[in-house]
Amino acid sequence: KGLTYLGKYAFKESKRLTGDLVIPPSIKTIPDECFYGCSGLRGTLA
Repeated sequence: KGLTYLGKYAFKESKRLTGDLVIPPSIKTIPDECFYGCSGLRGTLA
């Protein structure tokens, strides 16, 4: 609650992350590197 940004490497190389990740509307900043190396990401980011 009240989270406004994701860390630069929050999900770095999270190979088991497949999708259906819900990002709260309070998040205003998502760095380009946040999902670096998430080779299994196939779902939806909402």
